[in-house]
Amino acid sequence: MAAETNTLKKDWRRLIWITAGLLTVLVAWNIYHGRKSYRAYAVLNQQDVSQGSLVGYEPFKRGFLKYSKDGVSYIGEKNETYWSSSFEMKDPVIDVNGAYAVIADRTGNILQIFDEKHGKIGECRTERSLDSASVSAGGIVATLEEDSVASYIQFYNPDGTVLDITVKALLEGDGFFTALDLSDDGSQVLVGVAYLEGGVLHGKVAAYDFSEKESSGKGPMRGGVEPFAGKNLISEVRYLQNGTAFAASTRGLFFFRVGEQKVEGYSSVEAEEEIRSLCFDRSYVGIVLNDTVSKNGPYRIELYNSSGERVMHANFGEHYSTSFVDRGTVFLLGSDTLTIFLKNGTKQFSGNVDFSLVRAVRRPGENRYLWLGASHIKEVKLK
Repeated sequence: MAAETNTLKKDWRRLIWITAGLLTVLVAWNIYHGRKSYRAYAVLNQQDVSQGSLVGYEPFKRGFLKYSKDGVSYIGEKNETYWSSSFEMKDPVIDVNGAYAVIADRTGNILQIFDEKHGKIGECRTERSLDSASVSAGGIVATLEEDSVASYIQFYNPDGTVLDITVKALLEGDGFFTALDLSDDGSQVLVGVAYLEGGVLHGKVAAYDFSEKESSGKGPMRGGVEPFAGKNLISEVRYLQNGTAFAASTRGLFFFRVGEQKVEGYSSVEAEEEIRSLCFDRSYVGIVLNDTVSKNGPYRIELYNSSGERVMHANFGEHYSTSFVDRGTVFLLGSDTLTIFLKNGTKQFSGNVDFSLVRAVRRPGENRYLWLGASHIKEVKLK
């Protein structure tokens, strides 16, 4: 009996050592591949697409909205088309929220609203010139519009009919709106505001609440704050997750929440060098800055989470024209080049691609990506 017990103990020890060894190998393997750099790739799947006057791809539910100056198509990852809608726009800009999307003709007057199942569900020709548009998770749309004397926030129903909600900012008084984002429920809107003070252009963030509980009494204004003192301009405002939001200024990044009567900042990042580009999703915000000091490259990517904490920074020297972030992975796109940074700071890929690239996103599986261009959609694996 004692001999059997000793044998059982030895078997258990052997099993524990084998398991520990396998776990060690697995961890080492993941660390190795999580920090490995690549310069080549294998094409796993390729779909040819028509080029047209392509502007871009925007992730949307089961696939992407491929939009151009002539229209939009909802396509899957293998280029299957769910629906299409045509229009004529000189400078289409897009916003997506859940199952809804809006496309507006910047400096024009056309606005179209879409949902996942039906395609186009609403359209409007605005009286004023459009600057940008934002859509809620229920299809309500808010726009920035302007004329010769003022800028406006205007609300629309999902069918494109005008809602009786307008905020006006006089250029000679309050300033003018420079950026806008609508909350998921469509009741609250964030704006960037530019105004002159002492001959200097200042920027601030403001919030308006149009929910029923706030429709009387206090009024819709929920306060404003100037993220950086002195000269600056707010170029972007966006809701992130869990009630957080951020604003991008010519001076840096500002993270905040909207309280009952004020905008409450909890983190700010003042840029020491010029900001070259901005990218973001609902979880992360990335900026690329010039870096005149580092010997590791003239540019620096910095990635922040929704708490305003810097989670990654790295220098690089590759030239690029567009940047995107997808769940912590940063893509820097040139006309036929791509650089990929992981959240741990590893430059996972840097090299040429054999077609004109417009967008890149992560795919399930190790080192797999979907590359979307004017002529092809390719699923690739780095090697």
